[in-house]
Amino acid sequence: MTLISTTISDANATVHMRYADDPDPEKAKGWIDFQVPVAPLMLKGNEPLGFPADRLLRAIQAAALRYLRDRADEEIQRLLSF
Repeated sequence: MTLISTTISDANATVHMRYADDPDPEKAKGWIDFQVPVAPLMLKGNEPLGFPADRLLRAIQAAALRYLRDRADEEIQRLLSF
């Protein structure tokens, strides 16, 4: 899968990212779409992301992916604890 799009919304303070195995939604067999709030996003270490316009796009993308990874790890642990 590759990154297809990243949208940063000022209106609802979120980052939306889409990964897919084909950029054409009609041809894609696998994809991941996710949207995360900007407020809890962190840069490397414990530095808050802050205002997205002040950051490089790749720093915002990395922060969003780390946030998603942490939530996914928590869900995996919850599912395995049964």
